[in-house]
Amino acid sequence: MASIQSSTGLITGIPIQDTVDQLMALAAKPRDLLKTRIEAMQTEQAAVTELTALLASVQYVARNLGKEKVFSARAASSSDSTALAAVVTGNPAIGTHQFTPLRVVQNQQWLSGGVRAKQDPIGAGSLSFRFGAHVERATPLELLNAGQGVPRGKIRITDRSGASAEIDLGTVQSFDEILERINSNSTIRVTAVAQGDAIRLIDRTGQTAANLQVEEVGGGTTAAALGLDGINVAAGVADGRDLVGLYSSLRLDALNDGNGVVFHTSLADIRFTLRDGTTGTIDLSPIVPGSSQVDKEITLGQVLERINAAAPDKLKAEIGPDGDRLVIRDLTTGDGTFGLESLYGSSALADLGLDGADR
Repeated sequence: MASIQSSTGLITGIPIQDTVDQLMALAAKPRDLLKTRIEAMQTEQAAVTELTALLASVQYVARNLGKEKVFSARAASSSDSTALAAVVTGNPAIGTHQFTPLRVVQNQQWLSGGVRAKQDPIGAGSLSFRFGAHVERATPLELLNAGQGVPRGKIRITDRSGASAEIDLGTVQSFDEILERINSNSTIRVTAVAQGDAIRLIDRTGQTAANLQVEEVGGGTTAAALGLDGINVAAGVADGRDLVGLYSSLRLDALNDGNGVVFHTSLADIRFTLRDGTTGTIDLSPIVPGSSQVDKEITLGQVLERINAAAPDKLKAEIGPDGDRLVIRDLTTGDGTFGLESLYGSSALADLGLDGADR
């Protein structure tokens, strides 16, 4: 049986569906307003959160602006880190520095054939060591002039023919390199050799047209530090001033061609006898009381302090006036004989040059 469906009243003619929809829309109005308000508040909350984050970052930066370390921070970099690495230590001055590598370190290793036990013979052959002028230890420039070293720069040398040449010593590291730079210059005929503790210049021209002369270049002080600044002579040979001498801060390991001074590690090194009959010993590497550590001297000045403390006002050790040796004196009087002797096989007395009759 068919049915009749209509959204309009059959009798009243009122559109019931539209009326209901409108009533429902009116009833939902508060809900929609609340939803819109919630969405607006959520948008505001997100904006406030973002603003808080931005303010926090600004606050962090502003607080750091008040910290001294922010402005004193240093960073270092090298244009070629494979040749030279750069790191910051302390508080270095800001600037750009240029370095020229002079030597490249190379590793070298020799391995013998394997052996099964320490008693097994290595094999046929011989092993020898030779020492000569070609393997002498080069004197580093920082040991010259009582530890003041030599400022790098250029010097001008004029031979007796009148020819002159600028010798660039800006990158030298040792005394031998200074001699090599002068001797390898082909513009002048001058040979530099070590004469004692000074540099000797020898003119090879055989002429007399000009003086053998050494001058500074560009207002430097390199020639003066090498003891050559006063050379201006009408002679074929000229000697510079003494460059090498003893000084209090000189490290002991630089003495005796780098072999240093050998102390006894557990016993006294020197026995002394004075003219007034006083005797005693000097321990140059005493054991620290209450421990097993050795209080070993590092510099020449520390050695002199140790010797002078052995018999104050009676025994005095000091660097000689010529700067080339140590002098030790007996300040007492009497009929006895002043003497020093090594103890227990220590070589300290000989290594300090105090084992001879002339002390």
